[in-house]
Amino acid sequence: MRLLASKNGWRSIISLPLLEETGDPFGVLCIYSVEANIFTFEEVHLLEELGGNLAFGIRNLRLRVERKLTQSALIHEKELTDALIEATPGFFCVMDNNGVILRMNKNMARLMGKSRDPLYLVYRSDIDLAKEALHLLINVKHLEEDIRFELEPGKISWWRISGHSVNITGTVYLIATAFDITQRKQIENNLQKTLREKEILLQELYHRTKNNMQVISSFLAMQAMAVDDEKLQIILSEMENRIGAMALVHEKLYKSKDLTNINLKDYLRDLANLVFRGFPSVSERVSLVFEAEEVFVTMDIAIPIGLVVTELLTNSLKYAFPDKRSGRIILLVKNLGVDGLELHVSDNGVGIAGKFNFEQKGTIGIPTVLSIVRKQLCGSVQLDTTYGFHWKISFRCDLYGKRV
Repeated sequence: MRLLASKNGWRSIISLPLLEETGDPFGVLCIYSVEANIFTFEEVHLLEELGGNLAFGIRNLRLRVERKLTQSALIHEKELTDALIEATPGFFCVMDNNGVILRMNKNMARLMGKSRDPLYLVYRSDIDLAKEALHLLINVKHLEEDIRFELEPGKISWWRISGHSVNITGTVYLIATAFDITQRKQIENNLQKTLREKEILLQELYHRTKNNMQVISSFLAMQAMAVDDEKLQIILSEMENRIGAMALVHEKLYKSKDLTNINLKDYLRDLANLVFRGFPSVSERVSLVFEAEEVFVTMDIAIPIGLVVTELLTNSLKYAFPDKRSGRIILLVKNLGVDGLELHVSDNGVGIAGKFNFEQKGTIGIPTVLSIVRKQLCGSVQLDTTYGFHWKISFRCDLYGKRV
C-alpha cells in the first residue's frame, strides 16, 4: 500500500478498520494526502469516530437487507405452506394440547362453521377427546382408523382419520387429516359381496360335482355286485376308485376356505385310505406308510396326482402280495421347492422276475400313469424293481394358475 501511495504522490495515509460488533474487521477505510504528516492527533481521533460510525451504519444496512430477505423468504414459505394445506384433500387441522386449532384448511372451516380467524377452540365437548388423542399419539406417533358416521338418519358415511404428533421445542401438537372414503367403502363392499357370491357358487359347483361323481361311483359299485364276471367286477371297481379320486378333490375344495388350493398331504392320505378300503382282504395284512410335507396345489395338479396314486396303489394291492402275503406300501411326497415335487410309491411285495419294461403297452393302468405324468404334469417316471416295485415320479406344481 505504501508503494502504491508513493507512486501516486501521496505522502500521508491513515487506515481505519471497520469492525463487526464482535471486534472482527470486515473492511478498511483509507484516507490519503499529498502533504506529509498532515493528520494531527485530534484529526486522527475524529477519523476513528468516523470509522466507527461508518461501520455501524454499514452493519445496520446489512441487517436491514438480511431482515428484508428473511421476511421475503418467510412470506414465501408461508404462502407455500398455505397452498399445501389448502391442496390437502378432505379436512386438515393443527391442534395444540389445549384443544386449540391453530391452522385449518377451507374444508375444515366450512365443516365447523368458522370464519378462519387465527385461533379457534374446538367444541368444548371435544377438548378432552383431543387431549386423550394427543396423550396416545405421544407414544405411538401415528394413528390411522376408518370411522363410520351417521350424520343424518339413514345416511352413512365413512372417514379415514389420521393423526400425527410432533414435538416442537417441548410443545406437542396434533396434526389431523380426514378423508371421505364412503365411495371407496361402497366399492369394497360390492367387491366383497361379489367375491362371496362367487365363492358360494364355486362351493355349490364343487358340492354338486362331488355328489354326481358319488352317484356314478355308487352305480358302478351296484353294477359290479350284479355281475358274475370277476374281470368285469375288477374293471368296475377300478373305475369306481378313479372316480372317487376325482370326487375327493371336489370334496376337499368344497370344505376348504381356499377354493383354489388343496392341501396335498391331507388329500393323498384320505385317497390312500379310500383305495385301501376297496381291497379289504388285502388291506388287513398290508400296512400303509405315508409321509408328506405340507404342500398346497391347484385342482389341475391334484386330480392328475390323485389318478396316478390311485393306479399305483391299486397295482400294488392287486399284484404285489399274492397268497395272503403280508407287507407294506410306502407313499412319500417330497417338496423340492422351485424344482417341484417328487412322488414315491413303493412296495415290498413279490416284485417281478427279470427286467420289466413299463413302457410296453399292457393293462390300462401303467399307460394311464405314463400319459398323465408326461402330458398333464410335464414330469418324468422312473421304476426300480430290485425289491418289489418302487415308482419315482417328478413333476412341477406351478404349471397352472389359480382359478379364482
